[in-house]
Amino acid sequence: MTHWLNLNNLREQLRTLDWRQTFVDYLVITLGVFLLSLAFNLFYVPNEVVPGGIFSVGVLANSALGIPIGVVTLVLNIPIFLAGLRWTGGVSTGLRTIYAILLFSFFVDLLAGKLPEVTQEPLLYIAYGGTLDGLGIGLVLRAEGTTGGTDILGRLLNRFTGIRTSQGIFLFNGLILL
Repeated sequence: MTHWLNLNNLREQLRTLDWRQTFVDYLVITLGVFLLSLAFNLFYVPNEVVPGGIFSVGVLANSALGIPIGVVTLVLNIPIFLAGLRWTGGVSTGLRTIYAILLFSFFVDLLAGKLPEVTQEPLLYIAYGGTLDGLGIGLVLRAEGTTGGTDILGRLLNRFTGIRTSQGIFLFNGLILL
């Protein structure tokens, strides 16, 4: 039985890593996470929108208990991340996910209360927030990372049941919204 975190394999991956592409991927993840945090602080949080995912649990905890969204998101992502590291993506995706989760937690709390309310029109704040949210998460996934939470849960569901990752993410978001 081999250990799921093989250090020899990790050394080989580091030796053959395309550092330029990795740097670009981390820049893309940074941009994606920043757009995601803008969606939350400009549109979702001020208008009390719960968009789905682990982030939404953070929004609900913030609204009900005053706990910072980033803190709740970070704490809830730890066990999900560990399961994802074990059964999906491996070390490379795991490191990108840690980076995205920590950066989102930082950006969303850093920007909290510092940005003006853009609109109070429901159709506009849902459309603009959803656009920034989707673009941000799409950039992170494109750079072979995840934002934690339902992204990882969707990948786990795919691995163990064959259900497409996008359908798994949709399913878990629906359960959270219920």
